[in-house]
Order: sequence, then C-alpha cells, then structure tokens
Amino acid sequence: MSKIRFGLYFLIIGLLTLAFSIVMGLLLESYLPLELENARLLYYISKGLATFALLAMLIYAVFFKKEPANLAIQLTATLIYQFLPLLIRYLMTRKEPFLIFSVTIIFLTTIIYLALVLALDLLTARIKQVETLLEGNNIPVVNEDDYYDENGRFVSAVGKAKEK
Repeated sequence: MSKIRFGLYFLIIGLLTLAFSIVMGLLLESYLPLELENARLLYYISKGLATFALLAMLIYAVFFKKEPANLAIQLTATLIYQFLPLLIRYLMTRKEPFLIFSVTIIFLTTIIYLALVLALDLLTARIKQVETLLEGNNIPVVNEDDYYDENGRFVSAVGKAKEK
C-alpha cells in the first residue's frame, strides 16, 4: 500500500473518530450531565487531551511522511487513547466522584501514550540511521548448467566448481 493511500485512509479514520468523539461528547453532556464542577473540569481536560492527541497525530501522518507500519501502531494507540474521556465520565457520574483516581488515570494514560508514540518515532529514526550501515550476505548466482555434469547427472554446483 502506498504511503499516500495510507495517509488518506488514516485521515478518513481520524476524521470519523473526531466526529464521533464530538457527537458522543455532546450527547453525554445533554443526557448525562456531570453535577460537580470539578468533575466537569476533569472531563474537559481529558477530552481536550484526547482531541489534541488525535489532531496532532492526523497532522503528523499527513504532513510528515513516515513508515505506514509505525503510523498504524501510533494510530491504534491514539484511537485507544480516545476512550479516556469516556472512562473519566464514567468515574465522575456518581454522587461522590473518584476525583483523585481520575486524575491519576489521566496522568498515567497520558504518560504511557506519549512514551509509546515518541519512543516508536525515536526508534524508527534510529533504525533508519543504522539501516544504511548494514550489509547483507551476497550469494553469488550460479548457472543452472553447473548443477549437472557432462553426462547429465546431477552434481552440486559447489562440487563441480571444485573440479574446475
């Protein structure tokens, strides 16, 4: 698959995810409102982080032509990260919301997400540097006639080369 086609698929998936995320946020706000201001603030922080991560990944994928395999891993991590606001919303819909636990979850998932995405990008850059220094084994091409002797019997090409 070409990098341009992959970037287009990536953009379509990202925009659909962004649209779904916005619609889901609006629906949850109207049908399941958060009662405490602190709970609402934590939800909006997690929603902002997830949306920013998705938009940053879309810009990164479209404008910086990177390896499709790495972008697929980064896209998957970003799409999983989009569930963070739903988890925070779930933890905040109680009479006594889990504020400290929610802050801890936001912090840990953001650190893990950034570590995964940035480490993958750094390792890819390092692999590209080292890749030019690697040499493969050169196996010489052997003529098909070298596998047979003058009577038409099979002998190995190595054995016949020793005879010569």
